[in-house]
Amino acid sequence: MRAGTELQRGKMTATRHGPPGEGCGAGDGGALAPPVQKCVHCHAQGRCVLESLSAQSRAALKFHLRESAVEDGGMIFQQDEPVHRLHVVKSGAILVCHRMAESPSLPIGLFGPGTALGKLALFAEHAHVFSAVSVGSSRICSVSTQVLRTQPQMQREITQALGDSHLQFQREMAHWSIIARITNLEDQLAQALQQLARIQGSCQVQLPPHKVLAALLGTTRESVARSLARMRARQELEKVGRQQVRLGARLQPPLAVAE
Repeated sequence: MRAGTELQRGKMTATRHGPPGEGCGAGDGGALAPPVQKCVHCHAQGRCVLESLSAQSRAALKFHLRESAVEDGGMIFQQDEPVHRLHVVKSGAILVCHRMAESPSLPIGLFGPGTALGKLALFAEHAHVFSAVSVGSSRICSVSTQVLRTQPQMQREITQALGDSHLQFQREMAHWSIIARITNLEDQLAQALQQLARIQGSCQVQLPPHKVLAALLGTTRESVARSLARMRARQELEKVGRQQVRLGARLQPPLAVAE
């Protein structure tokens, strides 16, 4: 059975990295949080497109950069909404969903730290072609695309970095598309867990809720739970926390490249 998703709009709390008085995009009106980790301590370090900027551009960007805490199920943006900000996942996981015509919105992929969303708005105004929902709590950094478009040096630098970022996003989306076409559920789960290990950079995988896995794989949460139990019984998985498993030797993928 093809499962849908009913993730509801949650809250985003914005942290201002610059002076007050400028809108925060998604999550406007949330209470301000105290300063959070700087970029040098970021979970997305080494994968964030903003790291590629020169010292001069980074100095200018700090007055426009916003960081938002997103609750589980929080909507970062919705399909067909105008794109106003470039979003980069700092920590946590983001579920990308798409809706066709009158059909319900269905998940098409799960993405982690370093993922950049809203990239095409740097070149022309357009609407989001999918929705992005937080799975568990997450943190999102964002910057106005208008700011980037009106500062030629910054736009030039970040455009170069976005090429690699977009290629990685397309590669991961293709992986999820292939996983969705696997007919055997346990084979699907094995491939999904390997994909999560690559995204998270560790063979100790933080699992999304069973309802999210079920929606991604087109099955039920009960079927996911039974299949995971059978995989643990065969020692292909080891449960190490409430929502964490360690992949056995047979399932461990190379972690250097997400391919």
